[in-house]
Amino acid sequence: MRWRFALGGIAVLVLAVVGVSSSRPQLAERPLILTGWVRISTSEDGLTTVVTVAPQQPTPDRADVVDRAFRLQHVRPQHLEYEGPATVTHALNQLVVSINDSQGWRFPVAGRQVVAGSAPAAYPEIAVLGLSRHWGAGVRLSHDEVVTTLLAGTCDLGAGSGSCDSCATGGGGESSCGVQCGDNGCSAECAPGQFACCNCPRSCVCCAPRIDRAASATSR
Repeated sequence: MRWRFALGGIAVLVLAVVGVSSSRPQLAERPLILTGWVRISTSEDGLTTVVTVAPQQPTPDRADVVDRAFRLQHVRPQHLEYEGPATVTHALNQLVVSINDSQGWRFPVAGRQVVAGSAPAAYPEIAVLGLSRHWGAGVRLSHDEVVTTLLAGTCDLGAGSGSCDSCATGGGGESSCGVQCGDNGCSAECAPGQFACCNCPRSCVCCAPRIDRAASATSR
């Protein structure tokens, strides 16, 4: 199965050896469109979903190589599973997974402006607190390996974790961030009330403000 890319105005991050982008990444003016073998897996608690895109269907031994991956941090628990051919479109503050004209999902970042008409109205809309995109050698693995990595890379939106404590780009008050670390890169877009935090090699995540996280931890 061939890829179909619409790269348009996607920013190219030019960095020396290992470097980081500005705290506000240059997001694509036109959507990034990927067609291939798509798999969707949700964490046991339903708060995080990973979407991967591979150039072709896995072999009988389940070997597949992911090219791009996306992580969704949900407003409330969801349970989404899918495997098969599909088109994934990443536009500003929204991810769309299209199976056909009547089947698919829209994942807009809650409270952020999205591109009008970028998905069929028939698709159910599931707003998310955070949307991150991941590319490079760090995701050129099997779907299961990518899921394990990205599910472990989130922070507890209530209590916080080390992944939110320091940010190479982003940080408090920033709604988006991006990093490029050699062949690896990622970016994050976050809902109001969250801040974007990006670190090498592939940690791009949305976090609750520290004061909220500290209060939540104290109340437990």
